[in-house]
Amino acid sequence: MAGPSKKAKSDIALTPKRKIIFIETWKTQFPWVRCVDDIMFCEVCREYTSIADHNSQLYKGVTGSKRIETLQSHESSKYHLLCIQRKEVTEKGTGPMFVALKKQAEDMDYQLKPMFNTEFYVAKQKLPFRSFEGLIELQEKNGIKMPTQYRNDKGCKAFVQAIAEVEKDRVSEDLKTSRFFALMGDGSTDISVTEQENVYVRYVKDGLPTTEFIDIMAVKSADANGVLAALLEALHHVDLTDGDIKKKIIACTFDGASVNQGAKGGVIVKLRELLGHVLISIWCAPHKLELSLLDATKATDFIDIVEKGVDPIYRFYYGSGKRRREVNAISAVIDEDPVYFSAPCGTRWMASRLRAYKAVIKNYNSVILHMEEASNRKTEEGAKCVGYLKVLKSAKFVDGLHFMVDVLEVLANVSLAFQSNDWFIYDVDVKLCEARIKLEGLKHNRGDVYTGYMATCKDGKFESKNNGHITSLKGTGIPETVKNSFLENSVKFLEKRFSFLKDTPFSDFHVLDPRNVPRSDAQLATYGDVQVMNMVTHFESVLSEEEVTNIPRQWPALKARLKYRQRQPPKEVISDLLTENHPDVKDVLVLVYIMVTLSPFSAAVERGFSLMNLIKTSRKSQMTNETLGSLMRVSHITTTVAEFDPEPAIQKWKTSAKTKRYVKAAPKPAAVNSNLPVPAAPQPARETAAVNNHPEPEAIHCC
Repeated sequence: MAGPSKKAKSDIALTPKRKIIFIETWKTQFPWVRCVDDIMFCEVCREYTSIADHNSQLYKGVTGSKRIETLQSHESSKYHLLCIQRKEVTEKGTGPMFVALKKQAEDMDYQLKPMFNTEFYVAKQKLPFRSFEGLIELQEKNGIKMPTQYRNDKGCKAFVQAIAEVEKDRVSEDLKTSRFFALMGDGSTDISVTEQENVYVRYVKDGLPTTEFIDIMAVKSADANGVLAALLEALHHVDLTDGDIKKKIIACTFDGASVNQGAKGGVIVKLRELLGHVLISIWCAPHKLELSLLDATKATDFIDIVEKGVDPIYRFYYGSGKRRREVNAISAVIDEDPVYFSAPCGTRWMASRLRAYKAVIKNYNSVILHMEEASNRKTEEGAKCVGYLKVLKSAKFVDGLHFMVDVLEVLANVSLAFQSNDWFIYDVDVKLCEARIKLEGLKHNRGDVYTGYMATCKDGKFESKNNGHITSLKGTGIPETVKNSFLENSVKFLEKRFSFLKDTPFSDFHVLDPRNVPRSDAQLATYGDVQVMNMVTHFESVLSEEEVTNIPRQWPALKARLKYRQRQPPKEVISDLLTENHPDVKDVLVLVYIMVTLSPFSAAVERGFSLMNLIKTSRKSQMTNETLGSLMRVSHITTTVAEFDPEPAIQKWKTSAKTKRYVKAAPKPAAVNSNLPVPAAPQPARETAAVNNHPEPEAIHCC
């Protein structure tokens, strides 16, 4: 009989094999099998991961054809039977085997707790992993019994990762349950000159804004595509899917780098293309504050005189221990505190510049006396001091220095306030308004520092309040019109840099501030109606149809609640409303939720880089990013060592291994046999025997 033709054979070969699907009746024969999203797996083996075979097909999950032979083979496997046995014993909860297993687990946890507490201390103190073994030995010497295993640097690293995993799971669960979150990031290089992207998020938890560390990622390319890839990969590390990311990111806060803020190909533009809905972009407020001062400085020449005097002084003394000893010797003679200069180049934090200016004023006399003495030396150092003295003894420098301290007192106060993690977007405008009022006031009434300077400076003679030392200043001070012009420019550029707060939706959020709600019912009737409709239109792409319809209807009810809670602190009012989530206002509260999610500052990211530099030092430059991320995650835990609960981390560590964990207790001291004769205590030798170095016969006999 002729076989099939070549064409028929080819047709058969091209015909796809029939996929065997999961049959529901298998659950009757094999009660432990489950099939979710077309993935067949063993529920019992996945429940007891410390016992199960991680290489088993039904542990990993069968995604292709499902066959009954696979189930039959798995049912008789060794590790599956152990998991079934553990499940029966656990569910039964009685019997000697259950009691033995329970006692074994409790003993293991009891032995591990001091080790995990020690590791937590090592991570919080930024100590190297190798110090872990020494701390264990110290505790043993103090009488604490410790296990004999996992006491080296590798064990310490595994414990760190377990604690970090628990923390990561907590953040992951919060992000999955939150409606929206804001993304924050910034780039810097570590000690190994690796480009790192530090990633944080802000979301609402229990009615309050919460800022959490996500991860630190090594950027393959420092362009917009590389930064965006690092941001998305960090979010994937906390188990967020692409769908979660697209649905939940409502805002992002970056600094003013072109790679982030670029109008054509920046990270923000690419994020908007990826998300497909509205994305609020916020330029970090402390950075804008610094830029507004730089704008005012460029528009006024005299600030350069102050900068040219302060920065060289810092560099002159910072790099030489000999000069610091000399100037401190002079300060001791004239009864002043030791000289200490602060760097005036603190990027984005204006308080560092204020400290640098104050340090020059405080140490002015000591520096003048030291440089006058050093200028007589016929060396390169003496020539430098001659030039520095010309600036330091200039009336414009001293006058401008005292004036700028009063200005920076105002701006540094704003900058420090902007480092908070729990401010709302409308709080920024309130603080800026306060700063503008104070700057306008300095035009009419100079600050305390400048007023004190003018009281001691007469006819070009500057007299120190500390010791009466008089310095003759050359030239004249800065004209009052120039100072007032600088103050006007400062106010103008503050308004210009923060003009985005007057645009929608930022300006609309002010109606949600309980302090702004009118008390009169007549005014309250139409209060905020336009702003609420603007917000609904702006955020329509992330709101449901029901919310779009109900928000205008529920707005009067929210206004009434805001009015009758005006005496409470605003944050407390917002937190209570979001926590209660009353049905009458649940839809309009989505706008409040969005407002609380927005982060005006990225100070947490900057602090993260400071933490990175403390952890990854020159002696630990080979540290991997995985370890660095784990240590940073543990360092962000606010719990103290005394309050730390190691139990969740212990369970995570026990279940994360491919094989079962075993812990051996420290060996007990050998038991003493009471039947053996106990030797007598040695008798002290007599004085004569001690002198002659010959023990007496009695001592020899006793021995």
